Amino acid sequence: MDRIELGTQSLDEYRNFADDSQSVQATENTDVLVAKLKSDNPANTLIVTSIQKMSNIVDDVTNTRDLERIRAKHIVFIVDECHRSTFGDMMQTIRKTFPCAMFFGFTGTPIHDENQKKQNTTVDVFGDELHRYSIADGIRDHNVLGLDPYKVLTYRDKDLRERVALDKAKASSVADALADSAKKKVYLRFMGLPMADTLREVDGSVVHGIEHYIPSSQYRGTDGCGNPEHLAKVVEDIADGWTTLS
Repeated sequence: MDRIELGTQSLDEYRNFADDSQSVQATENTDVLVAKLKSDNPANTLIVTSIQKMSNIVDDVTNTRDLERIRAKHIVFIVDECHRSTFGDMMQTIRKTFPCAMFFGFTGTPIHDENQKKQNTTVDVFGDELHRYSIADGIRDHNVLGLDPYKVLTYRDKDLRERVALDKAKASSVADALADSAKKKVYLRFMGLPMADTLREVDGSVVHGIEHYIPSSQYRGTDGCGNPEHLAKVVEDIADGWTTLS
């Protein structure tokens, strides 16, 4: 992992899950990490450490024989919060230092094409998804608090659809869009889209709905702060339900 508090938490959790025959090791610094990796003691099989210490190994191990001894072992990396710090130089250094190691990444917020980092996604770095445990699964298993979600519209669907259609048609108004055949074709196509994404039954591919195309400025505003119209609707809903929901 990439943070001290996350390392402390992970160490405690792994130790809680371990049985009497298992030992989960901490690493105070890179020298301690190297010593445990070199060790043949079975107690040093499970090690919790940081991506920073692991990436420093190639520089800290001056003895080539020691480095080869570590590389010869069957090493498995379990990377927590793998969406956060695995797209930089440190992960590349670790991969080069341990070319035969196996990597598993865990994340609650994977990096996809739409939010890719350095033109990479989580799948590019770790391979295909092996398992998914959704918040719905967690609620079912009573591992997280249940949710009572309800949707409050701060903009009407009709208005959002028209905003997106005009933006994609590069038209200033509905009249402008309908007066030009090219703009009209684009405008009408977007006006006919559903609000949410849908899946094609034939190949399972995603057909994006209007919500996919809504610009962030619709809610955030051009100055990076909240759009006053949107904020006013949010406050209005909070005020309306204050006595019963607060």
